[in-house]
Amino acid sequence: MHNDPSKKAHLIPLKHYGWILIWVWTLVAAASLGWNFLQDRHEGLRVARQIALTNYERDVLYRRWAAAHGGVYVPVTPNTPPTPYLAQMPERDIVMPSGRRLTLLNPAYMTRQIYELAQESGLPRGHLTSLKPLRPQNAPDPWEKKALEAFEHGTEEVSEVVFFDGQPSMRLMRPFRIDLSCLTCHEEQGYKVGDIRGGISVSVPLAPIMTKPSHTWSLILGHAVLWMLGVVGIVLAGRQISVSAADAMKAQEAAAAATMAVQTVDGMLDGVIITDLRGRITHTNKALTEYFGWGREVVGELATRLVVDRDSVKILPGLTASLEQGYARDLECDLLTKDRREVPVLINASVITDPHARPLGVIWAIRDITALRQAEAALEAERRRLMSLLEELPAYVNLKGPDYSIKFANRFFRERFGDPGGQPCYQVMRGYNAPCEDCHVMQVLDAHEPQEREWTHRGGRSYHTYDYPFADSDGSPLILELGIDITERKRAEEVLKEKTRSLEAFFAHTITPLVFLDKEFNFIRVNEAYAQSCQRDVSEFPGHNHFAFYPHEENQAIFTQVVKTKTPYQAVARPFVYPDHPEWGVTYWDWTLVPILDDAGEVDFLVFALNDVTDRKKAEEEIRQLNAELEQRVKRRTAQLEAANRELESFSYSVSHDLRAPLRAIDGFSRILLKDHTDRLDAEGQRLLDIIRANTQKMGQLIDDLLAFSRLGRREVKAADLDMGKLVREVVGELQNTLGDRKVQWDLKPFTDARADRALMHQVWVNLLGNALKFTRLQETASIEVGCQPGGDEDIYYVKDNGVGFDMQFAHKLFGVFQRLHRYEDFEGTGVGLALVQRIIQHHGGRIWAESQVNGGACFYFSLPRPQAHQGAP
Repeated sequence: MHNDPSKKAHLIPLKHYGWILIWVWTLVAAASLGWNFLQDRHEGLRVARQIALTNYERDVLYRRWAAAHGGVYVPVTPNTPPTPYLAQMPERDIVMPSGRRLTLLNPAYMTRQIYELAQESGLPRGHLTSLKPLRPQNAPDPWEKKALEAFEHGTEEVSEVVFFDGQPSMRLMRPFRIDLSCLTCHEEQGYKVGDIRGGISVSVPLAPIMTKPSHTWSLILGHAVLWMLGVVGIVLAGRQISVSAADAMKAQEAAAAATMAVQTVDGMLDGVIITDLRGRITHTNKALTEYFGWGREVVGELATRLVVDRDSVKILPGLTASLEQGYARDLECDLLTKDRREVPVLINASVITDPHARPLGVIWAIRDITALRQAEAALEAERRRLMSLLEELPAYVNLKGPDYSIKFANRFFRERFGDPGGQPCYQVMRGYNAPCEDCHVMQVLDAHEPQEREWTHRGGRSYHTYDYPFADSDGSPLILELGIDITERKRAEEVLKEKTRSLEAFFAHTITPLVFLDKEFNFIRVNEAYAQSCQRDVSEFPGHNHFAFYPHEENQAIFTQVVKTKTPYQAVARPFVYPDHPEWGVTYWDWTLVPILDDAGEVDFLVFALNDVTDRKKAEEEIRQLNAELEQRVKRRTAQLEAANRELESFSYSVSHDLRAPLRAIDGFSRILLKDHTDRLDAEGQRLLDIIRANTQKMGQLIDDLLAFSRLGRREVKAADLDMGKLVREVVGELQNTLGDRKVQWDLKPFTDARADRALMHQVWVNLLGNALKFTRLQETASIEVGCQPGGDEDIYYVKDNGVGFDMQFAHKLFGVFQRLHRYEDFEGTGVGLALVQRIIQHHGGRIWAESQVNGGACFYFSLPRPQAHQGAP
């Protein structure tokens, strides 16, 4: 064949341009593939973090709900034993009337069991942990420990992708703060409300979330196909450009034909574009501009520009199908309007041919299906709402066909009777092999009217059912059955009947006189005890007025006021004389009149309960007389005690004066000898005189302590509201000034207010804190903790130190006068201080004790009754 040199000259540059376009197209396809991989990974990590955050927030809501209700009672099982951390709570374990044992789950226990169930089910794994866990199983792993340490520096959330349980996982953790419900178990650890107790971590494996290998290969294959199609397109485009002038002429003819087709579709109501065989837009109609905004500006662009990126791959198969079979039907994708809105559309494509059936281009009809999508979404949402309602309904619902087969059953039905699986209702619900004799199915279908009945399952539960005629989507007859579990109502009715029988028995046989009266005070009914108290027969009362039998103006006014105000009235030891038995004299009665209201809030009838307290009244009179005599005896005894106290005070003064005089003389003369005659005394003599002086001073202090101890027994306690924390800080301040260079670490805890004598309590704290300082002076750094432990009826205060301590077998000697557990040479003192403290605490109605071990420090406790204002209502 003869080759034209000029044509070859034109083909060489086109070949180079073709290779350049192929390389560019290869880079674009590779970049698109990489971008898709990156987007898949980012989306997977975002979904994993959202799952972790959702699980965390769900766990917090579980705990908050449980905490708000004080915990949850559940049956005791081997998997759910009573928690030892609530052992101090008397209501931790309860027994139902049926004998079933229940135990209280605190929020932490409940959350832990939920985590264990989630882990067994393969769900995201949660873990409640702390740097100071009560349970060893709650100890943090290294990642959780690092997050908990970050929380202590103010971090509010830690999340990252790490290897966990041998696989990459998204781990998220947020701090958990102490609230009031947590202090039940954790107050002894020193936590306060608002402290960070620990954290809740959630671990979500990434393997089920991240892009599956099938999806990865799908992306690779799709891009490979797209790349190959692009290369083919480039090659075909090069060849198309290189065709002869005859081919160009034919193309012009095809363009003319296409122009004619364009004119034909300009009046179409759907948006229309016409593309060439390479997918480039050659024409748009007016409807496309009106509906989607695109006009002439997209001519020459690829048709894929009009759709969102994720749907662009649908256009090329549509173009291919049109070229192969002449059309492509119902391509659904999202079109991108000129103002960047995404609009769902339905696309139909047809090939345009010349008179010789050669393809010239493709015409694409684009229809906006937004309204259709919205209608479908609304229908689907309504269907989901209906299914959710049926699934959550606390009654069973099923649809049955004329052949008794169950077409649909909700969750309640499946839980009670199992999954029907299309089986007949009599087999699923009754366990029969044939229809029930009293079946209402055919009656509903024949009469087209609802039926109502009650039936009892073989398991013992009763149901009230309603059967309605129904129709399937194709018009075939069905029966809709709704069943309500009335087992508890039936049981309640039986309980009510039993209670009614019990009340009847109580009314008839109780020894308390009881009367039922109407609003006009006519007898409705009396019991045997009331009839016997009046020495009448029960049958004599009904139909008669109470005040006709027993007239009493004051009582009648009270009865009238009770009916008017609808408020009960109670009388105590009210005197009454029976008009038909004056020989009984004055009797005394405690009685209560209670109005019983109807549904409208009006008085229906009155309940009159009486108690004969005549004997008690006589006994009270005798007691009153005995009390008067006792009061006289007490006055005489008080006078004797006051005289004895005056004598004791005189004796104490004499002891103080008579003992101090010789002590002062001994001390004074010893001091003179040491001062004026030192040169006549050798070292041993001076040492002995120093011992004499030290012992006389010790004897003086001992006298002072004894006098204080004796006066305390006669001192009146002047109790008043006392800020105990402020008093402790004052005493610590006073003692701090006497420490010199000593290192003392004070730990003052919060205190509750008390009601006590301030001066006496000052003396208590001076003695206890002074002892703590004295017995810790051998420590390089003394540690003294002072605090309060609020209780039910009393508050317990304590002083704890790290001093030398003492042997607990001698603890009974601590509070005796002159009792010492350490040598005077080691620790000074008279042995009276703790005896003085014990007497002060006892005068306040409290108690004192101590705990210690040798060289392990000591802790002294004392209690004071709680002020009345701090106690709960009875």
